Amino acid sequence: MSTSSGRTDWRLSGWARLLLAGLLVIATSSIWIAYAYSSRAVDAEIADGIQQAVSRMPDLKPLYDEAMRDGTLTMSEADAILDAAEKRASHRAED
Repeated sequence: MSTSSGRTDWRLSGWARLLLAGLLVIATSSIWIAYAYSSRAVDAEIADGIQQAVSRMPDLKPLYDEAMRDGTLTMSEADAILDAAEKRASHRAED
């Protein structure tokens, strides 16, 4: 659309506004869910599994100690420890 001054009119229709609002809600809720998942404390089974992995691989102890500094092991901390354990196990298998 052009106006009489030759500039383009960038007004959005009602459906386009509704679509953009919906996309905004979906994007922000996805970010919030991901944040809430990564910052929640792990349950007892996962914590026991992490402790067993640390006892089998003592070089993971510094990561575990850092994660437990606040007294709570979160999902993101547990994921980081398990990723490190997986990398170290694969390096040992290659040797």
